Amino acid sequence: MTTALAPDVERVSDSRVEGVPEELRHERRLKWLLATALTLGVLVRLVPVALHDFPLNDGALFYQMALEIRQVGFALPSTTGYNGDGIPFAYAPLGFYLAALVGGTPEGILAAVRWIPLIVGCLMLPAFVLLARAFLRSEAQVVAATFAFALVPRAFLWIIMGGGLTRSLGMLFTMLALWQVHALYARRSWRHVLPTAVLMS
Repeated sequence: MTTALAPDVERVSDSRVEGVPEELRHERRLKWLLATALTLGVLVRLVPVALHDFPLNDGALFYQMALEIRQVGFALPSTTGYNGDGIPFAYAPLGFYLAALVGGTPEGILAAVRWIPLIVGCLMLPAFVLLARAFLRSEAQVVAATFAFALVPRAFLWIIMGGGLTRSLGMLFTMLALWQVHALYARRSWRHVLPTAVLMS
């Protein structure tokens, strides 16, 4: 009886041994593909910014607004003197304060307006992975979605421009807030309430 069962036991053992490495190889392939998507996403965001020595597109207005905040001692002006048009400070001010604080000098603020949108735009890539994993059923779907988000121009062009000083922060906090909102409703845990409130605020 023992002899008759031996071949079956060996076959089961062999199938388990053969199956585990294949699963591990599949997981590793997905990890490499995800890393590739994130790397490509950083590169396509970095190259346009690195090729220019001034914030892209609408950077002059946002530079002027950050500079004015610094000049008035971090108070929030009601309007900006850009082009003498009396444009209201109607944008979310966090990006301006960040650029004014990090930059310090006019030259530093200019560099901050140029690079902060890029840095935040790159941080949106891992934030997107967290959001995708919350909504999608498989890691392969997450990888495919991340490739799309990383490489579709509409996902990042308006983020890395000078105006991305405010857009990028708003988009990053929105993605992280959605991630936490999903966790709040899926897990029904109070520990997600505070992060959700902070990110949405």
